[in-house]
Amino acid sequence: MNTTAATATDCSKQFTMAPYNPPITFYSQVAAMSNKQDMFRFIGKDGSNLKKVTDILGLEYIWWNMEKNVVELWGPHNKLTRAKNIMQNYLTNFK
Repeated sequence: MNTTAATATDCSKQFTMAPYNPPITFYSQVAAMSNKQDMFRFIGKDGSNLKKVTDILGLEYIWWNMEKNVVELWGPHNKLTRAKNIMQNYLTNFK
């Protein structure tokens, strides 16, 4: 049995994900971290960290698509390029 997968599954049980409900606006995406445990830590309990990042970046919606393992960014066109670069930097340097 793959213990990493089992642990990631256990981590996902600790979080209640809001329903997927992206706004009708511009979209971009960045590659997520390959380690699901790290992604859950990055998102934070009940999405608290992701909510803060959404506000800081001036976006309308951020979502981790676990199936594609990408972080979806939704918001004004004029903010997406900067937000994409910052998000990629956050994910690359997250410890």
